[in-house]
Amino acid sequence: MRAVELTGDERAAAWSRFTAMSPGFKQYEENTTPVIALRRVAADA
Repeated sequence: MRAVELTGDERAAAWSRFTAMSPGFKQYEENTTPVIALRRVAADA
């Protein structure tokens, strides 16, 4: 298993789903400068 950082459209889609379930993170993102990293767990090939 490994963690893969999400970028681009994949990150945007995941962030949208995540903040729909946890709206406090949307506000947190608006009040901070760094981009919040999102990762998914992937099986090793």
